[in-house]
Amino acid sequence: MKRLILFGLLFALGGELVPAHEGVWSEEDIVTQERAQDLTFLPDGRALWVKTTVSLKENRELHHLWLTELGGERRQLTRGTVSDRGPQVSPDGKLVAFLSDRPLPKEGPEAKGQQVWLLPVEGGEPYPLTRQAKGVKAFAFRDNQRVLFLAEDAPDALDRQREKAKDEAQVVEDEERQERIRLFQVELATGKVQRLTTNTSPITSLAVSRNGRWVAYQINVSPSFEADARRKPEAYLLDLQTGTTHRILADRRATPTAFRFTPDSRFLAFTETFSSDPQWEGAGVEKLYVLNLETQQVSEVPLDWPRGLSSPWAYAVAPQGFWVLLADGTRNLLAFVQETTDGFHRQEPLAEHVQALAVGQDRQHLAVLHSTPQQPPQWWRLETRDGKLVRTDQLTDLNPQLADKPTMRAEVIRWTGARDETVEGILYYPLNYQAGKRYPLVVMIHGGPAGVDQLEWEASWAYAPQLYAQRGAFVLFPNYHGSSHYGLEWVESIKGHYYELEVPDILRGVDHLIAQGMVDPDRLGVLGWSNGAILTVALTVATDRFKAAAPGAGDVNWISDYGNCAFGVRFDNSYFGGPPWEQLQTYIEKSPLFRLHQVTTPTLIFFGSEDTSVPTEQGWQHFRALQQIGKAPVRFVLFPGEGHSLAKPAHRLRKLKEELAWFDRYLFGQPTQDNPWRKEGSPLDVLLARSRQPQVNGWFGTLIKGKLIPHTVPVPALGNVKVAPFEVTRAQWAALNPGFRFSPTEGNLPMVGVSAEQAQEYCRKLSQLTGRKFRLPTKAEWEKLQHKSQGQPVNWERWLGEPPAFDDLPELAKLITPAGGPAVLLKPVGSGDLASVAEGMALFDLKGNAAEWVWEGDKALLLGGCATCFEDQTPPQGLAGFRVVEAP
Repeated sequence: MKRLILFGLLFALGGELVPAHEGVWSEEDIVTQERAQDLTFLPDGRALWVKTTVSLKENRELHHLWLTELGGERRQLTRGTVSDRGPQVSPDGKLVAFLSDRPLPKEGPEAKGQQVWLLPVEGGEPYPLTRQAKGVKAFAFRDNQRVLFLAEDAPDALDRQREKAKDEAQVVEDEERQERIRLFQVELATGKVQRLTTNTSPITSLAVSRNGRWVAYQINVSPSFEADARRKPEAYLLDLQTGTTHRILADRRATPTAFRFTPDSRFLAFTETFSSDPQWEGAGVEKLYVLNLETQQVSEVPLDWPRGLSSPWAYAVAPQGFWVLLADGTRNLLAFVQETTDGFHRQEPLAEHVQALAVGQDRQHLAVLHSTPQQPPQWWRLETRDGKLVRTDQLTDLNPQLADKPTMRAEVIRWTGARDETVEGILYYPLNYQAGKRYPLVVMIHGGPAGVDQLEWEASWAYAPQLYAQRGAFVLFPNYHGSSHYGLEWVESIKGHYYELEVPDILRGVDHLIAQGMVDPDRLGVLGWSNGAILTVALTVATDRFKAAAPGAGDVNWISDYGNCAFGVRFDNSYFGGPPWEQLQTYIEKSPLFRLHQVTTPTLIFFGSEDTSVPTEQGWQHFRALQQIGKAPVRFVLFPGEGHSLAKPAHRLRKLKEELAWFDRYLFGQPTQDNPWRKEGSPLDVLLARSRQPQVNGWFGTLIKGKLIPHTVPVPALGNVKVAPFEVTRAQWAALNPGFRFSPTEGNLPMVGVSAEQAQEYCRKLSQLTGRKFRLPTKAEWEKLQHKSQGQPVNWERWLGEPPAFDDLPELAKLITPAGGPAVLLKPVGSGDLASVAEGMALFDLKGNAAEWVWEGDKALLLGGCATCFEDQTPPQGLAGFRVVEAP
């Protein structure tokens, strides 16, 4: 395919090597990322969106409304420890309606759950529009005066009787008494609510036409549909003008979804998953269709793209056509499907690497969500000029706190997998990668199985490649057979062949990197969630090559999965060809439980206690078997109250910390100590970190050619350079300056009273002695390191127990002069503040003790606090020291 125009080449392709920034990734950085979703436009083109933040204190996500003005200014519309979501704008652009769990005013009937709230766009406080007893499920504006919404109807006599008796018993998949979620209408002016439907099965979705006449909705007629897909949901069309309702799309092979009316209200658009086994709602490719409301005829919108849409919701209606996101392996392509006199015709794709899109009420304004492996997602406004898309402004400004974090090289790689077919994957490089050197590899396997990994931002509690790349490991995300975005044949290839293609795909990808001389075959790890965990377990059964594994929510026993998984019947029938009483041998052969005696890989298991997608009992079976067999170390972490995904930030943090500690221990060989009484930067923390530094006869440093020299450690924040943990000591100075004399008790004191020229000369001698390149740090390098330093430095406040006043300094100087001047306050290196620059690495005394020489251009500067420094006071020459940097 010819090279695509990326918004006039304004979006850079992923996979490039971006210079590293300062800082080190932490688990908190991953968990507390901001997100933007539910973006919509006001009629004048202003963008309304939801910003999601994470409150570690509240242990929850918070969702608030934001508005981006036409000039680019962004302002927050809602606040508080609440969740405000799903905003929609009234047709006249004056009101915003949204769902919120904020407390209702005390006046009025009691109500629970999310309600519809209103907010004037030009200012004012939100106020509730609904007070439904059990909350509102979804809503849409009919016009400027009315809102339609879905909610459970009021309890009937039997409900009230059972509630009074505190009877909480439930009939499983009770078809006679399902949730009575119905369609209602509420008037904005009066708050009057009118019931529009009397269905006995729940309505699960709705869409309203632009002219306010039509409502399309779907009813889940069978509570067992999720499990077996036998009785599929029914779709209906309500004419609000006449009050008549009729069923639509009754003859579809699969279940229609993502209903949207075209702007002229002529068509109802929807998507379906096209597959060979629609009876099981099996994995397939997503196609787009329209229902002509006048003729009631259904037509497929020709995408001319065998890989289909990137998701069922990856389209937006527009005048004379649709904007669509086409699935294309490791990327999505943005294209327009034009309506002409002879039907719909797709135009050439205009952009790639787009994750989501939004179109305004007038269908002229267009925005896309874009990211790369180095750039977190942001929403951008696009305009069409001379047939090309042009990026005009950035609508969101998320995660500025990540600007100082190191970025990784990432690229699409290909290898020959099962059936000798080409497999793609995303490869993340170690932060300080050097060609010709072998590194550990961690394989991160996506779920699904019909998921996909793309060349976009990846940083989540489930998959955090940043935390492994900064530990010096490659990270591989394989798009194995069965993944989506590669067409129908690929996604269905594992139906009837589960495990048979995916496992060879992954192992051959590992072998490919080993053959390239990039990966150490003795340092392999693997992890994944859901189907990624299922394949992780399968790999530990198939081979003993992996030194650490961390499956989260993965099956081991397909026989019990069939009945316990919420959708076990249709999933297992689709992939295994029938139920266990018909395919018993297949279920036994496919279940790792019966081969766990072969596992020697140390395995860390994660599960939510309320998981119904991969039932929690699967984790218990996995854990208990490995524990009783005793060949592999095993640890089982259970998150109470969590389902198939982890919702609470505290649980997400715990998952990452447990996982990293496991890999540090079994893959990287550097067990971490996560003691709850240990506080970063505390005197104990400094002491323990200092005790780990190399010493010779009690003096810090290492020996080379019989001379004591500074030890250096790699610092990912600075690229490929290494930095000495301490200032150069008197013992180290004496080793290269034989005429210098010092007391043996002073060997670990920092060398001070040194000029910049003398410090440079020391670096020259050190380079000559070692054959390596040493220099002074630059100001920019030094400030990046000092920014991370914590704890109390060696300065006046430390000696006095409180900060002195400026007017105290002359008297303090008189006090120390008889004892030897400012140098008398120096302490041995490593006695003050501590900067943890990476796991297992530490730098000391960047804020106090001796000042340090650095370079800014061609000028030498003294930076940092010192033993007698006050605020931003220039350090005295008598306390001038330095530390060395080892360059590549």
